[in-house]
Amino acid sequence: MYVARPELIGEVAQLLRALPGVERVLDEAGTRELGLDHPRSGELVAIARADSWFTLQLHKNFNQQTSDPVFCRIKWLFDCIR
Repeated sequence: MYVARPELIGEVAQLLRALPGVERVLDEAGTRELGLDHPRSGELVAIARADSWFTLQLHKNFNQQTSDPVFCRIKWLFDCIR
């Protein structure tokens, strides 16, 4: 995940960790440790639990209203870091 405002990286990482299905959130040191420190890997990398996955379907109707609490939190998070 790219975080446009570096001072928010810690806060964004905490918000991602609180989402259902997220096992681990890697920062710069964590991505380096796992060999994921590519220049385009973003400031944070979220790793899903073994019984979960991330989907890009979320972006398909991103501007539509929804009552799904996980979607709402992710959209709020996205709006905050844009």
